[in-house]
Amino acid sequence: MSGDFHLVPADTGNAAVPASRFMQSPFWISFKAAHGWKECSFTVECTPDSVYHAMSGYQFSILYREIFRGKFIVYIPLAPEWDPQTAQSRADLLVILAQSIAAHLQLPLICIRFDPPWINSNQIAVKDSFNKMSLYRATSDVQPPDTVILDLDPTIEDILCDMKPKWRYNIKLAEKKGVHVSCIRPGTDNTELYEALDIFWKLYCETAERDGIATHTKQYYHDLFFHTPDTTTCLSLYIAWHDNEPIAAIITVFYKQEAIYLYGASSNSKRNLMPAYLLQWTAIQDARAAGCKHYDFYGIPPCDDPDHPMHGLYRFKTGFGGKIVHRIGSIDVPGSRLLYKIYRLLESLRAWWFKKAVKLLKKEKRQSS
Repeated sequence: MSGDFHLVPADTGNAAVPASRFMQSPFWISFKAAHGWKECSFTVECTPDSVYHAMSGYQFSILYREIFRGKFIVYIPLAPEWDPQTAQSRADLLVILAQSIAAHLQLPLICIRFDPPWINSNQIAVKDSFNKMSLYRATSDVQPPDTVILDLDPTIEDILCDMKPKWRYNIKLAEKKGVHVSCIRPGTDNTELYEALDIFWKLYCETAERDGIATHTKQYYHDLFFHTPDTTTCLSLYIAWHDNEPIAAIITVFYKQEAIYLYGASSNSKRNLMPAYLLQWTAIQDARAAGCKHYDFYGIPPCDDPDHPMHGLYRFKTGFGGKIVHRIGSIDVPGSRLLYKIYRLLESLRAWWFKKAVKLLKKEKRQSS
């Protein structure tokens, strides 16, 4: 471990250089801690001549949980933010951080999983260089590494002009056909919020059944909106209506200068009214009005491949304009190498079950009904 770099336990929110990412916010970390994880926050301290001096004062949080028989995994969402740029330097930094975290926790660790927001310009080179350093790409990414980020600095008119023509048309079509959008936020009447969340859940289950995606429990989304808010976080549930019928919904979060589209759902009916386009456009305008600098559509397939099962999602999100961003994805620093190999195998089997087997079973069920 480098002698000019060390971590100091910290109180969340009191850093000299606080994290700017939503998933490092006190709100999100404490919310995840209420759902099976434990949390811990650190501040980086470096000597002035350290190669990591740019990180001095930076605070980040970690989440950790027991997996089986007293063995733990650690997860660090969207941190560290400082990027040393080269593959070797990135690997060195993750190893130093992992060693420091392990020394503080003093727990039997399977692995420490990082999800840094670092840009990936060469997927193969990143994978190979990390493997040579005994770091590994996770079997599946926790956060989507590929996304579209829309710049909100231009005027509303310019943002509209940068969209594909069909997207502008679909927004106007939804409005012309009588689709309107309501927005519910924490702090409103609890009965109204419960009703809105129940609507979202019904639409989300319909979407999951149609598209073969996994969901959290209904209680998870309720807890998200009833979790103790902070002054820097704004959660919103947007619902698109037509003739008093809810036909689509999205959940977004505004945090400091970023807006993130977290979850989306839609009915099987009235999809020709294009409610998803109007929902996104409403959220984009609200995010800009709230002072956010960019809107993260949060997750697309890695490339424009018509054969990809989620190609429709790629087309939908990229049609609003914005910049396609590829991050390096989840990186693991193993604790126990034997346990890590077993854990990777179990993760691979779980991913196969939910991404392949469950979808095939649902498809067969739909075809037979």
